[in-house]
Amino acid sequence: MPTPWEVPHTHEVRNTHIFSGDGSYLGGIWLNSPPNISNAEFHNMCEQFIIFPSSRYSWHLHRLGPDNDVQELVPRDLADIRQGHYVIMGNVSQTIHVALTTEPVVRRLPTHQPSTRQMRRNQRHFRDSLFQRDGSKCAITGRQASGGNPRLALTAAHIFPLAQHQTWVDNNYEHWITDRSAANDIGPNKMFSAQNGLTLFADVDIMFVNFVFAINPDQGYRVIVFGEDRSGLGGRVLDRSARMGDPNHRISDDCLRLHYHQAVIKHMRGVAEPPLDTYYDDLDDMGMIMEREDAAEVLEIEFGNRLGAYIEVS
Repeated sequence: MPTPWEVPHTHEVRNTHIFSGDGSYLGGIWLNSPPNISNAEFHNMCEQFIIFPSSRYSWHLHRLGPDNDVQELVPRDLADIRQGHYVIMGNVSQTIHVALTTEPVVRRLPTHQPSTRQMRRNQRHFRDSLFQRDGSKCAITGRQASGGNPRLALTAAHIFPLAQHQTWVDNNYEHWITDRSAANDIGPNKMFSAQNGLTLFADVDIMFVNFVFAINPDQGYRVIVFGEDRSGLGGRVLDRSARMGDPNHRISDDCLRLHYHQAVIKHMRGVAEPPLDTYYDDLDDMGMIMEREDAAEVLEIEFGNRLGAYIEVS
């Protein structure tokens, strides 16, 4: 049984840790310098993976001293959260019972990009709408694609993945999309609307689908990096082309909000989620894939991801 106040082995490197009042480990994060996360936002992050006595319960975050003594209260203000150890306490600094959520994290892969000749109408409309909206630049970095054909360098990336189409349908997420384009173009469930997409460089797309970073639409569309920020993305703001303009095409805050929520629970909850191994020696070797413990999930993700781009609605 873990020792109270002990930091367990985690799937990710962290320099900031969160405990309950009885010393149980709740989660943590790697904070960069500057962290680009305020005290208020850190409180909000905690509320996304910690279950409190009631939805309206007033709780407080305190810093922990070197001997795990409860120190100063952390206000819900706009000052940067500091690296260190923290403890969740009640509204009068008493120990309260808390637990971790069990909501699963959506596992996903970068969107398969077929050639123009292979694309179906839905995917072609999705790609063309994104390039019309965002131009020949990455919506996260703001960098222009070089060369005569920017579409060779940029990916038309889905915010909510095509491989999880059934989840989208089951939860009626299509009500997030206000795009009035024809169903033949955006699909009957609207997954191919530009509101569910971004133009990204391939390396940025890989980080996005792995929740290395996320965009918080409730904090000025600011980029939050979950881990060491080697690419300098933290603190950037989503390009205005994606968040302004034509209401049929501007990005869905709800789609971004769900991606951000998934990033929080993937990286911050408990000891973090183990990485999804998507590097197979031979993707065509069915026997190799079937030997994996998570074979069913891997196949579902692969098939959904590869076939999603070829869906066409008549």
